[in-house]
Amino acid sequence: MPSSSLSVRRRTKSSFLTTLVVASKLVWLSNAWIISQLHGAVKMYRLSSMMTSPQSTVDPVLSTNDVAFDAATLAGDYVIGMSRELEGSSEKTVWTMYPIAALVESMVPPMNETTTTTTTTTTNATTVTSVWTEGTRAVKALEIISNMDQNPSSIKAHAHALLTCFQHEQDHLELDCEVLVESSVSDNLIRILQLLQSQWVVSHQTKTSNPNENWKISIGDNHEIFYGTMMEQHGLEQLFGDVLDRDVVVSSSSAVEWVEMMTGSGQVIGRLPRSLVHKHNLLHRGIGVFVTKDRPIDLASVSATNTMFAPDIYVHQRASSKRIFPSLYDMFVGGVSTAGELSEVTAQREVAEELGLSQALVLPLSLWSDGRPILTCLVCTSYNRCLVDLYQYVMNTERETISWQEEEVSWGEFVPYDVISAAADLSMQRAANEGLWPGTYPPIQSHLQGMVVDQEHANRHKGWDKWDFVPDGLLVWNAWLEYLGISVENEAVTSK
Repeated sequence: MPSSSLSVRRRTKSSFLTTLVVASKLVWLSNAWIISQLHGAVKMYRLSSMMTSPQSTVDPVLSTNDVAFDAATLAGDYVIGMSRELEGSSEKTVWTMYPIAALVESMVPPMNETTTTTTTTTTNATTVTSVWTEGTRAVKALEIISNMDQNPSSIKAHAHALLTCFQHEQDHLELDCEVLVESSVSDNLIRILQLLQSQWVVSHQTKTSNPNENWKISIGDNHEIFYGTMMEQHGLEQLFGDVLDRDVVVSSSSAVEWVEMMTGSGQVIGRLPRSLVHKHNLLHRGIGVFVTKDRPIDLASVSATNTMFAPDIYVHQRASSKRIFPSLYDMFVGGVSTAGELSEVTAQREVAEELGLSQALVLPLSLWSDGRPILTCLVCTSYNRCLVDLYQYVMNTERETISWQEEEVSWGEFVPYDVISAAADLSMQRAANEGLWPGTYPPIQSHLQGMVVDQEHANRHKGWDKWDFVPDGLLVWNAWLEYLGISVENEAVTSK
């Protein structure tokens, strides 16, 4: 749709400050417990509803007085506070877009760029300057909105746009957008978010018990842009037809891969083409899987310092021809969950597809973690924002054989846990020294401090100390270290 049809209203920041009087807070899902200490770009969650269904939601609280943030999410350069309220006989949903960088700068004391930390490697000590990254800023912005009991003027002053969806009738949604800072938000991103907002409203609507019915969506009162059901595939294809890249022809449901945008607390916002998720760096769902040799990681006994009896874990090196992260290593099988797909099913599918282990398709991966993921973490980088569920798959090496495509993988072997842990320590240190580490500085380190205790293990894998891992995988590894009880306070990296 041409940008003129968005009915975008723009006004100056000073006018906004005199008219917008909002007290806002986040009402977190009652089934989501969030660890209070956030370490950089990795945040730990327990999402009990997400363990069973990616569609699990709790109807947000409607407010007739103060506007309450029901949830928050990330899109492009923005963190979005999501609220619903009653306005007469109509329900109004408002998404407020705050620029991440400005919000963090206004709410967090300036980071002392001259403060340095010393990282200890096997050979020397190097100095790393504490810095913000795009990933850590995004997570901090999400934390600010999530934990805000009141909405001070310093927060309001940074709002760049208000996306509003009115539900006037049982089956009619009216969309409106007010851009508060001139030329700050792209019309394309606004349109995508409005389509997701429409799905969010329908999935939480209270005026009808049948969300599968046809809905009318209009820009303003009269400009109808959609009529149909948003809960079926053909309706979604029609809904997003105008915002898909013109070189993508939606001729069938298989032409586009559909995924889900998520809130920071694990609620599904809506479905959209995967290409748009990556183009605008929207928060979505994914998985990581440890593939272990013949026996599982004993989650009941493993700890920060007790990993002696951990099984070997499969490590692979990406092909040098890969467009993204060529020749880097990974200790996980990873992937993105498709729309409506349980994270465990995603994990099973990815293990079977990437390593040829078809037995994973019939064997529940949560079998080794009490029927749920080992952990769920939020991973944020400049190019990827994902709620990752971590599982493990135990390969029976007597009955199964790993096979991968040469254009995807150049090498892979089962590697002792201590070698992986020490190699990850050194990989994070190198990335931090080069200013490429996407997480909090300094990176969390294991108790091994980059050293392999069993020399026989080290000798079996020459060059292990030079392995550079995929950044996203290292962030999930950080979450695993936190799960084991390692934090910034007791890490092996010391401060000066």
